[in-house]
Amino acid sequence: MKSIPEFLKSNDHHLKFCILYEVALKKPIFDSYRNFCDAVGPDAMEYRDFEFWYRRFCLGELDFDYDRSTDSVPKTLMNMPVKLVRKITENLTSSERSSLRFTNSDIKKLTDSLPRVLEKISITTTDEVMEWELNDREFKCERTSSGCTLSTLKNYKGFKIPQSYATIMQWELNDTIFECKKTAMGYSFFKQTIYKESYIKKSLEYLTPVFKLAKLRVNHLTLRRIQKRDSPYRQVEGTSDLDDLLSVPFHVKEVHISGYDVNRVTYFLSAMKPGHLESISLGFDGIWNIKSENFEEVFKTDQFKQAKEVSIDRYVELHMDDLVSFSHLKSFKCRLKNNIEIEEILKIPDIVSFFKKFESCFISSYIYEYPYIEHLVEALGAEIPEGSLKCFTHRFRIPQSNECLHVEFESNYDYGCVIKIRKIR
Repeated sequence: MKSIPEFLKSNDHHLKFCILYEVALKKPIFDSYRNFCDAVGPDAMEYRDFEFWYRRFCLGELDFDYDRSTDSVPKTLMNMPVKLVRKITENLTSSERSSLRFTNSDIKKLTDSLPRVLEKISITTTDEVMEWELNDREFKCERTSSGCTLSTLKNYKGFKIPQSYATIMQWELNDTIFECKKTAMGYSFFKQTIYKESYIKKSLEYLTPVFKLAKLRVNHLTLRRIQKRDSPYRQVEGTSDLDDLLSVPFHVKEVHISGYDVNRVTYFLSAMKPGHLESISLGFDGIWNIKSENFEEVFKTDQFKQAKEVSIDRYVELHMDDLVSFSHLKSFKCRLKNNIEIEEILKIPDIVSFFKKFESCFISSYIYEYPYIEHLVEALGAEIPEGSLKCFTHRFRIPQSNECLHVEFESNYDYGCVIKIRKIR
């Protein structure tokens, strides 16, 4: 339909004739309304009025002078029972709920009043790609020479596709590729779209609204950065593409942070709600040279002080004096500096025995007094068994208590000397 003169745009009968013309073309109603707006302008008629006349004309009701004053008031989303709207909102995904917030102020208040719990959010960033998972949905945004490609994958379980159907179906619409494939548990739906923006910018357009959801709760959060030392895109120490992502305070129970420097780790932890954060796992992948003195800022955070479990990978060298920082934990994993003395190793059970909430720990260190297991057994005054000794167990009684510690010394290829301790009641 071509654009019409201005004087006809205010003519009620002419507008209805334009709608009748669209009905005669037998196009979908949304396409018809778009053509109608292109011809008469977007402000000539609201969609709900257009839909009313479109439906009447489809049924053969062609009275242009029909009086609508006796009709009942059309129901809107806000006329629905609150319980029903709440039920619908609860079943929306995070991205869908984020879009719903912008419908109107009442819907925004209702959406924000509902706690949103995500089981898992995992974000992995490299020099070329950003990947993230939101529960069972997977996303991947990849750098290209002219921008990026964004791919989404959703697995659907419990819906069996008949054997007679094709194993895979693919189709393409403009710059978007679609793929639907049968799986053992149901089917998967894949979508890939080409964009001109950078892969970081496009990824954050999707992630930021999710993290800004009111009352968002996450059980497991993973922030992982993978980069090569010689990469031309290598990130500068002390910076991150995710700096503005986490709202404060961010409610998460378990977090794993890997590949970032200590400053970024401290920054991320500080955004999380102390006390609500129970488990912290930190990895540095050998990229950053982390010493005990660099790690003090992590120890000082309220998030670390109020956690229950902490795991620090073997690329961080701690001193014996640092063990006191773990005294409030139920469980922890860490590595002590290289070339630690046998006598110091044997002090560890005595140190952790004074930790009131202690249940277990995993401590590793490289000892140059090889074979160190034999040296440990000898220092304990125990009899050394014949043959190669890979493991030795020892029971340490906690002073002024009926409880004891089960201590296991182990020779490990990756970790060197490993001390595993657990409390026995």
